[in-house]
Amino acid sequence: MDLRWKISRITALLCFRILRLFGSGATALPGLIALKLDPEFITKALKGKTVITVTGTNGKTTTSNLIANILKQAGINFAANHSGSNLLRGIASTLIETYTADVFVLESDEAEFSAIVEHTRPRYCVFLNLFRDQIDRYGEVDATSQRWEKMLPTVPPETTFIINADDPSLAWFGMQKKTNVIYFGINDTTIGSSKLSYTADAVLAPEQKEKLVYETIFYSHLGIYKDKAGKFSRPELDYAVTDVQFISLEATSYKVQKKNKETIIIQSPLPGTFNLYNGTAAIALASEFGIKEEAISKATSLYRPAFGRLERIKLSEKKELILLLVKNPVSFDQAISLIARGEEQNSVLVAINDNIADGRDISWLWDVNFEGLAKHSSSLTATGTRAHDMALRMKYAGLPVSKLVVINDLTQAIEQFMEKAPGEKLFCLLTYTAMLNIHRTLAQKGLVQPFYKKKQQT
Repeated sequence: MDLRWKISRITALLCFRILRLFGSGATALPGLIALKLDPEFITKALKGKTVITVTGTNGKTTTSNLIANILKQAGINFAANHSGSNLLRGIASTLIETYTADVFVLESDEAEFSAIVEHTRPRYCVFLNLFRDQIDRYGEVDATSQRWEKMLPTVPPETTFIINADDPSLAWFGMQKKTNVIYFGINDTTIGSSKLSYTADAVLAPEQKEKLVYETIFYSHLGIYKDKAGKFSRPELDYAVTDVQFISLEATSYKVQKKNKETIIIQSPLPGTFNLYNGTAAIALASEFGIKEEAISKATSLYRPAFGRLERIKLSEKKELILLLVKNPVSFDQAISLIARGEEQNSVLVAINDNIADGRDISWLWDVNFEGLAKHSSSLTATGTRAHDMALRMKYAGLPVSKLVVINDLTQAIEQFMEKAPGEKLFCLLTYTAMLNIHRTLAQKGLVQPFYKKKQQT
């Protein structure tokens, strides 16, 4: 490394350690300093390294951590931005201490992905999905996909794209690259439906702009599709999910069939259709990386959720807190579907913030299926900067006012919720900054580790 890089790293490392002394995650500022002192800090640190990027609207942290778990099981010297700080400055912060690793797993913000590719020159890019999210920042789904298409000429020719073929926008994007593209998706139609959700975004054929015809819809606009003219359809899958069994909130079994007919049997602790995609993306990447099936299966079965992504926190012998990050209509609906899977009524806390990192516009709350949540809630605590907006939405969803509690302060809300809410499973549905705030409160009480200290265990 040249002198400029070394000076920027030492300065950023000093900032990193000072922030950690004061209890900060130090996931952004040190990297920002490093990039100010040396704009090529990331490029230089990653020269000659193998880089894996993971991007998309939902599932980036879970998929990245699944990949990291598999690499660890395989004995590979890797580093990852486990904290989920996925802008350039977050990636730079990660490299300050971990630049000597051989392989890097980098969760990457979808809006900044083109710049991240330019700086990291990845060997593998995993694309999970594209949903409407923070429209005040990202714009519509088409805007993101168009930015990615403009990036294609800058991608190294040897880079392999691993793409969710069940998302029409991503499938079209993969077709533009033409070479070194691997597709994954779901072939078990028994877990699908025939009705498009009103949260579906990409339902038109990319060229003809006519409505796609779906054989099966797994959720939102993800499914098996084709256009009426027969010119565009879901690509043939290289990794296909079959034989799905949703056993419980702690267990799902399925098979991943490769194009060569080999099958990987998976026992996963992660529930939900959305986690089938996250898991299969990680499995496809690991297989393309050359990792043996035994290591893949073992690491997947031993995986423990990242902070706030179905994280389970034991409060007592019979009571646990379950944290779910919700940041757009699709992720909210998937969280609600998990809660509504059983017949019992549940205690639920919903924390809605409208900070910049969450998105200022919260009109999307009216697109969420809160009617389904109202049917399965014995009580609901609304909190966060937009607690009253959430309470109003639940009132219109049919939740009796007698079951509704509004507490603006996040700390007070989570403390009262843990103490007084009935039931064995207490569900917390949290937007991003609300999740960070509540997680900090739980860490102060000794119930969890600070999020920046959490790493995957195998």
